[in-house]
Amino acid sequence: MMLFMINCYINMIYAFVYFGQLFMTLTPPHWCAAPNELFDSDLNLTLEQIKELTVPKDETTGKFAKCKMYQVNFTQVVGGNMSGPDPTWPNTTCINGWTYDFSLYYPTITSQLNWVCEEDWKPSLSQSLFFVGAFMASPVLGWASDRWGRLPIIVATNVMGGAAGVASAFTNSFVAFTSLRFLVGMTFDTHYTVVYILLLEYVSSEYRTIMANVPIMIFLTAGLCAMPWLALYLHDWSTFAIVIHASQVISLSFPWVVPESARWLLSKGRTKETVDIITRAAHMNKKSLTPEVIRELEVRGSF
Repeated sequence: MMLFMINCYINMIYAFVYFGQLFMTLTPPHWCAAPNELFDSDLNLTLEQIKELTVPKDETTGKFAKCKMYQVNFTQVVGGNMSGPDPTWPNTTCINGWTYDFSLYYPTITSQLNWVCEEDWKPSLSQSLFFVGAFMASPVLGWASDRWGRLPIIVATNVMGGAAGVASAFTNSFVAFTSLRFLVGMTFDTHYTVVYILLLEYVSSEYRTIMANVPIMIFLTAGLCAMPWLALYLHDWSTFAIVIHASQVISLSFPWVVPESARWLLSKGRTKETVDIITRAAHMNKKSLTPEVIRELEVRGSF
């Protein structure tokens, strides 16, 4: 049950790591920022009036453009007491930056670094490189868990992924953010699958189906359902990144509470450690461990 609870915890972390970046790179509604002179208190213009005056609308949908603004002398326009914008005015790009609507959204790295319009490819590329990291590292880390054991890889991948994820919250450039998310991607999947394997290596065959699937069914689903509300509550992508990734550092305590795989130890001929773990498990579960069982483990470990 202890291993089961650890697996439940890792399933929630898995949901956070897998989908967390989507909530860091959301693109809030946006439009071209108006020139500063239109915010002069003497003009007495509301924000909606400024938006109506400076941003053209799409002829088909009637919605405000996201990447275009009128290219006119707005001081003269306001001084001329025009009732509204002229659709025939020339357009230009967002030379003053962008204005973002956070009424239903929150500040993300996309809005912080203006990954919109000509740079709207950056969030997608960053997400893709996250999975490139997973694709490249998963086979190597899978081999490493067979070479050096389950527990070291579980701790290493969670600590590395957690540290890179927290560090990504403090980045202010595309290269830095994407590089750190690539490192998180390298640990992704392995930080979960090795825990899953460890659980199954301790559970007898008649219980494996329920022990393997209940954490996914309940805790991974709970993590997915909680994540949007957590992001909305924290209302800041940096804080969100810190919260979801800092929880991975709890894995530093695993060497004291999570046993190494007895099956793996036995396959490496480390019989004494195997017997110690099985003895501790028997004591925890209030079961007796007969000398015959110990001798059988010692015989198996000698091959």
